[in-house]
Amino acid sequence: MIPRNRYYPLFLDISGRGVLVIGGGSVALRKIRILTRFGAAISVVAIRVVPGVRELARKGKVTLSQREFRHSDLDGKEIVFAATGDKEINQEVSQECGRRNIWVNVVDDPSLCSFIVPAIVRRGDVSFAISTGGSSPALAKFLRKKVETTFGKEFQTAAKTLRHFRGKLLKLSLTERRKVLKPLLNDSILDKLRRGDNRAFEKRLEQSFKGRGVMT
Repeated sequence: MIPRNRYYPLFLDISGRGVLVIGGGSVALRKIRILTRFGAAISVVAIRVVPGVRELARKGKVTLSQREFRHSDLDGKEIVFAATGDKEINQEVSQECGRRNIWVNVVDDPSLCSFIVPAIVRRGDVSFAISTGGSSPALAKFLRKKVETTFGKEFQTAAKTLRHFRGKLLKLSLTERRKVLKPLLNDSILDKLRRGDNRAFEKRLEQSFKGRGVMT
């Protein structure tokens, strides 16, 4: 039997998606700030909100309704975060989301979640997601800090350059693509990017394309 808390890691495109956050405290604010980076259409329902939530509403980043949660708030929503601090409300939200087949995350209560949120580190187009399956947020936080100190802006630069050359890479067969990329993605090149020598990476790519008849 597969354990209920064995979570499948997944990256979602939530740009323009209807996301509901129930709760307006500091925990909810942290969730909301992360969600705004990914372009979600965020609605917030809470009786009381911290100034940061009100400021995001003033700027048009979220739609704020200062009142109690209603089941109708779930209409048209695809993802829900419950961060109320009230166990009864969180339970109600979880049950109603389950009935409607809406993905729900209840903060600090994996038993009420249909998904959990990993600790995230971003380096441009590169995202690192760290999860302990809900067993220890403290450990996930510790690991996130380790990732932050280990993987720097050189990965952001590498991803940006590879995105620029993506069209040319796709003109090559899968075998040829591997031959181009394998010699490039190594510690020596990353060290040069870390020191700000971005051109070295680009030049190696350009030379590889010319040797395979792809014009740069």
